[in-house]
Amino acid sequence: MEPTTPNPIQQVLEAEREAEDQLERARHEAEASVGNARRMAQQLLKRNELRTQQALARYEEHRKQSTEAEAERLRREADAELEHARTKIEESFESLVDDTFDAFWPQ
Repeated sequence: MEPTTPNPIQQVLEAEREAEDQLERARHEAEASVGNARRMAQQLLKRNELRTQQALARYEEHRKQSTEAEAERLRREADAELEHARTKIEESFESLVDDTFDAFWPQ
């Protein structure tokens, strides 16, 4: 006849096996979670790097356009000043010619 009450040592051993199984499952789940987190972090880093590169490209294009616009404005301003100076020089030259002509022309 078999004993009807379980052996306490066997109960402890079975509880230890169940605890080890639970720990092993928990370890696998944790490793899987860490692996997923690492993959997600790498994807996030790649996306952020791409966004940073895109933002830098936009900034550089904006700076280039701003610089070109400023250069064009300065060219127009310099051309206007040059034209004004030429006009003044021509007026001065004409005045000088007129004064010289008046001074040396016999009356």
